[in-house]
Amino acid sequence: IELVQDFEFSEASNKIKVSPDGNFIMATGTYKPQIHVYDLENSSLKFARHTDTENVDFEILSNDWTKSVHLQNDRSIEFQNKGGMHYKTRIPKFGRNLAYNSVNCDLYISASGNELYRLNLDQGRYLNPFVLDIDPEKGSGANHVSFNNVNGLISVGLEDGTVEFWDSRAKSKIAKLSLPSSNALTNNFQITTTAFKND
Repeated sequence: IELVQDFEFSEASNKIKVSPDGNFIMATGTYKPQIHVYDLENSSLKFARHTDTENVDFEILSNDWTKSVHLQNDRSIEFQNKGGMHYKTRIPKFGRNLAYNSVNCDLYISASGNELYRLNLDQGRYLNPFVLDIDPEKGSGANHVSFNNVNGLISVGLEDGTVEFWDSRAKSKIAKLSLPSSNALTNNFQITTTAFKND
């Protein structure tokens, strides 16, 4: 059994992800808000870095750990590189989740409103957001967004118990999936996560 040394946080961990090359683990946690990167080859902590606010979600943009984007709980998006924080920007409403489209360099941010924000990392600017069709009586935001690398579909899990599918090339909604809510226990359920099969 090989154990990764110092694989812990003082209080709690929020998110853990493995780098695409499989050699590193990045984790965010508290208290104080920080980022840890673990080197799996050496089974040890590579470094710990403190942030100003707590992380909600993050995406690793490079093949290893050297480029990442972090969604913070103060409505900010922080870009990290080898040397530390590279750039910081803000979104209008509190973000909940991130997904990255490496084909066109769009970063999708689900938030507490009826818009899915799009930040193009190649152009360095926000694009027109996708306006979501949310039932105001059942919910007010998007909980989760995921991107399918095979066909370019974007799925957005909403508070009102529906999932919207968007085409990243046509930039339009192509379908809406309403999940059954026939019994009393599931009348007010939300979609908290979405995922695609690898194929």
